[in-house]
Amino acid sequence: MNQKSPEHVDAAVKLADNVARIQFNDLPAEVIAHTKRTILDVLSVGVAGTTANGSDILVALADDLGGKEECKIFCSVRKVPAGTAAMVNSAMARARDYMDEHYELSTCSAVTVVPTALAVAEKVGRVDGRTLITAVALGMDVMIRMAGAWKEQSSGWSLPAVLGYFGATATAGKLLGLDAEQLSNAFGIAHAQSSGNHQSAIDGALTKRLSSGLAAQGGVLAAMLAQRGWTGERNSFEGRFGFFNLYANGKYDPIPLTRDLGRRFEGVGIGMKAYPSCAHTHTAIPGMLELMSRHAIRVENIEKINVGVNAFNYMIAGEPIEVKRVPKSMTTAQFSIPYTVAAAVLDGKVVIDSFTEDMIRRPDILKLTSRIHVYVDDAIERACSGQAGSARVIVTMTDGSVHEVMIEHAPGSPSNPMSAAQVSAKVWECMRHAAKPVPDATVQEFIDLVNSLEQVDDVAKIMRLLG
Repeated sequence: MNQKSPEHVDAAVKLADNVARIQFNDLPAEVIAHTKRTILDVLSVGVAGTTANGSDILVALADDLGGKEECKIFCSVRKVPAGTAAMVNSAMARARDYMDEHYELSTCSAVTVVPTALAVAEKVGRVDGRTLITAVALGMDVMIRMAGAWKEQSSGWSLPAVLGYFGATATAGKLLGLDAEQLSNAFGIAHAQSSGNHQSAIDGALTKRLSSGLAAQGGVLAAMLAQRGWTGERNSFEGRFGFFNLYANGKYDPIPLTRDLGRRFEGVGIGMKAYPSCAHTHTAIPGMLELMSRHAIRVENIEKINVGVNAFNYMIAGEPIEVKRVPKSMTTAQFSIPYTVAAAVLDGKVVIDSFTEDMIRRPDILKLTSRIHVYVDDAIERACSGQAGSARVIVTMTDGSVHEVMIEHAPGSPSNPMSAAQVSAKVWECMRHAAKPVPDATVQEFIDLVNSLEQVDDVAKIMRLLG
């Protein structure tokens, strides 16, 4: 446990001051452009999530809970309280596992922050695009700084979940106009709620996506309570029982929390997923696709496939192998290297439709997954421990020949970014999976609106298009 002197100023206090102080004009052009692209991405995958299994339950629950009609839910005419809207929309944006990803830190943030921002903006009313961009950029910055400080990868805590409360709190607090003292209290209230673990990924449970929604809802609650004068612990990050001492067992590096604070915005390290599956599958998939293309591999000639990854990737997407080879749910399939690699072989692609109930039970795919092995590659572990990192794909053919490839950077990561055409194709793919048809003209209007977001006078226009 890291004990601090009485004079020490907790990082939460410093981050609260930064969130209160930063305005749109303080954001570099790169940050503005990246934030708009991230907003476009998350809202698109949120629309796609409206037809994912379990989303109908969330929408029905929101209707049953009732309350003040403030904010819209994706693909729905109903309005619900801000916290409920943030929860439902964030969970649906997480449902396809197609959201943002910080591959080096193995976490996502925008999937929680963006739905929070839209919900609170609707609640406040007449929030312009510049204000929304600023709030989203600051929420992502808080989460990624915390993820950069975290050094306890074996704890079982899910970083997108436990950190999501703080990112959502920063975003909601900024939009509600909280001052530094109120934001510091809000971070303390977020600390009182923070939760979420990796067991949901192992068991293939819907709670995996719900964790982001609960964080979004919790952030709205924390900010609203602080706005009304509720107090939270001041030393919520570094106190004796603060977040990092309690959740990370004191294993954290305080430097990333405040390094270049107000000058560098860490959300720029966030990538855009090229595949609707767990990030820990995102180097194995393109590795398999590359070998298929390079060597004209036919499935009937494959003897076995070995996939080498780091220990963290193995824990999330490679074990227990009998579960990963025969996924019982869409969520399990999303978090399975054997399944996603097999889908790449059989279909030549991994897309939203790769994860339907019928697709994951195909006899041909289950026959192939039985020949796919996942192991911890020592060289990869040394190079990128704890990351959603590299993959070594080795295919042994029935004639004894062996084909191998190493993929270091996932498509969509900052080191291997998606092209404008690929981003556009992803948006259109997502819109084709909406719970109610979205006309082509509306899709294009949505794209144009977000791309020029800094010129928009009321961001509620976005949810009117997507409702």
